[in-house]
Amino acid sequence: EYLCKVGEYWLKEADVDGYRLDVAFEVSHAFWRMFKSRCVAIKKTCILIGEDWLNSESRLSSSEWDSVMNYPFRYSLQRFYCEPGHDASWLADELNGLLMRYQENTNRMMLNLLDSHDIARFFNYLKFDREKLLSAFALTIMYPGWPEIYMGDEIFMEGEGDPFNRQCMKWDSKEFKSEDGLLFKRILLLRQFDILKKGDWKITSQDGYFLLTRHYRGNGLALYLNESDKNLNFVPSN
Repeated sequence: EYLCKVGEYWLKEADVDGYRLDVAFEVSHAFWRMFKSRCVAIKKTCILIGEDWLNSESRLSSSEWDSVMNYPFRYSLQRFYCEPGHDASWLADELNGLLMRYQENTNRMMLNLLDSHDIARFFNYLKFDREKLLSAFALTIMYPGWPEIYMGDEIFMEGEGDPFNRQCMKWDSKEFKSEDGLLFKRILLLRQFDILKKGDWKITSQDGYFLLTRHYRGNGLALYLNESDKNLNFVPSN
């Protein structure tokens, strides 16, 4: 009852859009159903994003959570970018498999992340390779769902593990205006277009490339990634 009142308070007093629910997988279905009903009684559009590290199908419904932190997406990208033996074809199969776990409306609301306060920064796993981080970020921006940017990713902050992954934001960093920092921003700005907000998608591999295409009202946008050690001929897909 106390926690429900806390949720109601901030909806009433601050008109928050919703809540990210910490360690939510260790709390009962019954409680989340009660919490959700109390929240939407005040604000129908209230969003609940649960923390769960595995498959969350049983909790992702209109009566409990609307979205979940998509750690499986992060771990798939970690294997692709950091571990040998995971090529473009593997990643396409892996991501298509993740998308088959949930209904389409759920996939469009998944909170897709590379980093959080609970794990080492992706930049560290990449051994501080900026091109790979920008590549992974572009994939996150193009992927269906909601991209999450953990503070400092946009300026290539480092952090191997707790507490180093929780360092304070470096607001005076020169990286904000660096070439890579500005490219990070330009990639992020793609999210203003409806094709990435509302468009359909197709994930496959082609001639050694990983290929993610988005389509909306006759328009198309394609992301080609070559993370192999080979020079590949680039032939745009129709």
